[in-house]
Amino acid sequence: MFSRDLAPVPAKVASELGFSQNFYPVVEQDLKRNGQYFGVPLEIDGLGLFVNEEIFRAAGATYPTTWEELRTTALKLTVKDQDGKIMIAGVALGETSNIEHWSDILGLMMLQNGVDLTNPTGNLAEDALVYFTLFSKLPDNTWDETLDNSILAFAKGQVAMIFAPSWQAFEIKNINPNLSFKILPVPQLPGSNISWVSYWVEGVWAKSKNQEQAWEFLKYLVSKEAMTKLYSQESKIRLFGEPYSRIDLGQTLVSDPYVGAFISQAANARSFYLASRTFDNGINDKIIKYFEDAVDSLDKGVSPTAALETAARGVSQVLSTYGVSSSSPAQR
Repeated sequence: MFSRDLAPVPAKVASELGFSQNFYPVVEQDLKRNGQYFGVPLEIDGLGLFVNEEIFRAAGATYPTTWEELRTTALKLTVKDQDGKIMIAGVALGETSNIEHWSDILGLMMLQNGVDLTNPTGNLAEDALVYFTLFSKLPDNTWDETLDNSILAFAKGQVAMIFAPSWQAFEIKNINPNLSFKILPVPQLPGSNISWVSYWVEGVWAKSKNQEQAWEFLKYLVSKEAMTKLYSQESKIRLFGEPYSRIDLGQTLVSDPYVGAFISQAANARSFYLASRTFDNGINDKIIKYFEDAVDSLDKGVSPTAALETAARGVSQVLSTYGVSSSSPAQR
């Protein structure tokens, strides 16, 4: 979206940074175009499975590692009153209106199921779409549109599981400092090992008169020394610092209760233009809107096939507008 406004990383700097050796594979997939890189990441993030330890402990439930286990566990943990109203939700899935990061979650499900997100049609895409919406379908729903925003609901102890990036832990702890929760790797399908990544990247304006100095500064910021210092300082004023984008620093955080899951998943992470909360009013927001319409249309009786065919046409149009090739970042 911004490639025309960004200066490529100078060859000497790129060589010194050692992208393929020092950063996770998804960084090369996302930032390399025609043999050149267009930015450097100071952190890595994505989706983790946040679980309420007290709810799990009270129910004697185990943490899910597969989507089948997640569905079974969510049903077990969902508590409804005599009128069928959800009092404790099992997992926040199935809606777009009150689930933060729903587009990332749906993107993850589709990538794990082998879907080409640049053309999300066919049985695999339909299966993922239907599965996502299954969690809000009566009578076995584990979530509905009347509940609070998923982050707020989790902080208030009203839902056992949510999907979110690491930084949402700050908001959750701010709302409820006493909440006991863990962040786990996302569930997988049998035989799959794919996670979802979204992260901020630093670049240099193509028209800058100080490009050489800017790249030297960014090169320093992604050095082991600078990253370690930054993480240490950030951790003094909040729960944790920015999860390391460097592979050689990752092992120092892999056991961390908040960011360990994101580090452990990073080597197998994929991305697409479904990243929530970019507020870009551009490629992400526009593609998200087409997927949102697809999810919501199922409640209106539209078939999964028709819903995704409409979405696919919209996605193709958006990608063309921004000059993006038909192969998704996850498949390059």
